[in-house]
Amino acid sequence: MRKEGAARVAAAAVALLTALCVAAGPAVAGETTPPAPAVTPIGVGGAWSYFSDPRAVEVTLPRKLMWSGWVTRNGSIAAGVYDPVTQQVQTAVLHDRLQNDDHANPSVLALPDGRVTYFWSAHNGLFMYYRTTTVAGDVHSFGPLRVLPVRPSGDRLYTYSNPVLLPAEGNRLYLFWRSYYSHQAFATSDDLGVHWSPARILIEEPGQRPYVKYAANNDTIGIAFTRSHPDESRTGIYYMSYWHDAFFRADGTAIGGMEDLPFAPAQTELVVDPDKIGGSAWVMDTALEANGNPVIVYVATGDVHRYHYVRYDGTAWHDTLMTDAGPAITTGGREPSYSGGISLDHSDPTTAYLSRRVGERNVVEKWVTADGGTTFTSTALDQDVTVDNLRPVVPLGLTADSPVRALWMSGSYRYFTDYLTYVSGPPSVPSARGRSPPRASTTPGPRSSWKLASAASPAIPR
Repeated sequence: MRKEGAARVAAAAVALLTALCVAAGPAVAGETTPPAPAVTPIGVGGAWSYFSDPRAVEVTLPRKLMWSGWVTRNGSIAAGVYDPVTQQVQTAVLHDRLQNDDHANPSVLALPDGRVTYFWSAHNGLFMYYRTTTVAGDVHSFGPLRVLPVRPSGDRLYTYSNPVLLPAEGNRLYLFWRSYYSHQAFATSDDLGVHWSPARILIEEPGQRPYVKYAANNDTIGIAFTRSHPDESRTGIYYMSYWHDAFFRADGTAIGGMEDLPFAPAQTELVVDPDKIGGSAWVMDTALEANGNPVIVYVATGDVHRYHYVRYDGTAWHDTLMTDAGPAITTGGREPSYSGGISLDHSDPTTAYLSRRVGERNVVEKWVTADGGTTFTSTALDQDVTVDNLRPVVPLGLTADSPVRALWMSGSYRYFTDYLTYVSGPPSVPSARGRSPPRASTTPGPRSSWKLASAASPAIPR
């Protein structure tokens, strides 16, 4: 087929898909055959960005397991499951060589019956993909590759996936993503991803790109976000929550209902004023306390980044400077707002895990407050101090006896398409598929060496 003819066919296919996606009424997810995995293992490199979450979850059915996902150096989308009893990891390729870009990292959703669903897209990709395990606990049982069949009218792009289940709404699934450049969009499913509602725009700031973090409990979704990328426009951090078809500020003041969507940031609640901190703030995580009050952590950008902890106490917001984070983790002046990263423990938001520069390297530390965020104590985790340790994340669903409290990236990171990192965290033992090399440690005791991305990855049956 001539190039011009192929281009016309591709354009017609996209137009047809767009028309189907914006049609009224529930849409049925399409199925497609995933690209065949490469014959070789998935590689030694794996990374994730900041804004597709959850990046890891713990499930208790059929037994306690920890699931995570990442994008490999060759752009493949990978899933891994860690068994704390055997201390071994099994991995699988979900989508071979999609895009060498850490924005493509998958999110993972724990389903009520112990199965998991992974969602992902390319960076500004044309499709949102997802796959679900057919057998709880089995990383090699992923079902067919599905494509989200909805998108807002006129939009063509997907970046960042954020799935949320609300038990109080009959386990309704909310899937959020960045649509086009100025929209934060979402769709819902009442049957765990078989049928989908029409897509809606949640947040819109013309000419800017909102960045959003989500947290949820039984019936509420907390939403913390910026109005823009901090390198493109000065931004603070805004907050609103969703509850029973309506949106609210932290004090319970109503913002509007579903019929009032989309919202501009100025219609919500400004929590962090950039004029007061002397620059931009980039949201890193949000969580809900047991009483529903929100907690936010963010990085104040600049030549030296600074981590802040913000808590709503039921009456007012309180913003505490935690520590300097060091300079950007990238090289060559690219993406100067990329920090080492900070995440909250959603099961206990008095605890955060952060990456900051100590000497020549970034190290991951645990920070805990016993007085609502006024003061903190910190402890360095066991890690390889010969490389950078970056972007820690706390798995959702942790229980009090969970042996693994955080995962992070270890290795060399230069840019979102240039990384030589692997996922670290749990203590592990060599599996039959290979051994992890020895690692330097900051503390005595068992090594933490979950080299997920270096494990072999057999093909998933299609």
